[in-house]
Amino acid sequence: MAIIILYVMFLMILGFIAAYLWLNRNNVFGLDMAQSRRLTKWTVPFLVVDIIFTAGTLWIKGPDNFLPVIGLIVGGLVLPVIGLIIVQETFD
Repeated sequence: MAIIILYVMFLMILGFIAAYLWLNRNNVFGLDMAQSRRLTKWTVPFLVVDIIFTAGTLWIKGPDNFLPVIGLIVGGLVLPVIGLIIVQETFD
C-alpha cells in the first residue's frame, strides 16, 4: 500500500509541474515568450504521456510489476533535463 502512495505522490508532482508549465507557457521562470513556448511545446505533452503511461500501467499491472517503474525512471530523467534547459536559457 505504501508504494502506491509513493507512485501517486510522484504522479501528482509531475502533474503539478505540467500544469505550471502549461498555465505559464508564455513566461516560464523568466524566459522570454519564444523560449517559453519552445520549452513547453514538448515538455507538457511528454509529461502528460508519462503520467498516463505510469498511471495506466500501475492500474492494470499493479505496483509489483516493472512497467510502472519505467514511467518513474523516464519522468525522473526528464525533470533534470527541463531544469538544465531553463538554467542554460536563463543565463545564456
